[in-house]
Amino acid sequence: MATQSEKKSSGTLSKLGAALAFIVAKGKALLAVIFKVKGLATVLSMLLSIFVYWKTWHLGLAGAVGFVLLLLVHEYGHVIALKRLGVPASAPMFIPFLGAVIGMKAMPKNAKDEAFMAISGPILGSIGALACFGIYALTHQHLWLWLASTGFLLNLFNLIPVSPLDGGRVIGAVWRGFWYVGLAALAGLAVYEKSLFMWYIAIIALLEIDSRYKRVPAIVYLAGAVGTVLFGVFSHSILLFILTALFAAFLVWQFKSRLEDGGRSERFMSEEKKEEQARYFQVTPVARFVITATYLGLAGVLAALLYWTAILSSHVAIG
Repeated sequence: MATQSEKKSSGTLSKLGAALAFIVAKGKALLAVIFKVKGLATVLSMLLSIFVYWKTWHLGLAGAVGFVLLLLVHEYGHVIALKRLGVPASAPMFIPFLGAVIGMKAMPKNAKDEAFMAISGPILGSIGALACFGIYALTHQHLWLWLASTGFLLNLFNLIPVSPLDGGRVIGAVWRGFWYVGLAALAGLAVYEKSLFMWYIAIIALLEIDSRYKRVPAIVYLAGAVGTVLFGVFSHSILLFILTALFAAFLVWQFKSRLEDGGRSERFMSEEKKEEQARYFQVTPVARFVITATYLGLAGVLAALLYWTAILSSHVAIG
């Protein structure tokens, strides 16, 4: 027979359970309303990102707003391009510390269109950064110089030639083998900067190579798992170690699945899928030349502008 205290405890748990169920139900209803109202999810996620950057990065409110607007301009470059291609896409969604994303409801019809969609983000984003530099030239306020330099850096980083970054989607139309170069560069940057975010993107890039180009050998996943664990150990952060341990566990699982199929590195798609991929990535020599020239030209201009603004920033700091 239950004691009075047990009955009381059971009643308390029941009330907590009912309250939790009520909160979850109302939360789902609220999310449904947010995503149903056009543009509301974008605005709310923007406001959340502004608040997070303001409070954690010590940018100041103006700096946080400017940073998020630079991300918005970049993402709308993709949105405009997708609309011109007739590909339905969602409005940008902002995720603190991960930037912003748009959801494509269908893939572009070929790699050339995908390259056009991808390069449009960095192009419009670079124009936004140049506008910030123009305002700095008129006002000489350091905030605008910082925003310009940050904008150039963000768009240049996005041009690293590995999918899912914009540069990978662009250069994939020329030759997907460049993705290995981009993956190595991204992994090197992640280690140099001790950036878990870059390491996370490198893992996604590895999976993209595996699914869209060639079967990645088992040993690559094992090396990635070891590198991920070491990354977590030397980060001297319990939170980062837990996150990297989860990444490592996923990579070990991928390694195990490769061993089960003999660790083969040859293409593993069905013949039908191979033909579909071949058609998708079939790009004319002229289009390849235009894509390559645009990509290299934009990367060179952004690198030069970033170097220039860095020199100006150092002079401002000294002054």
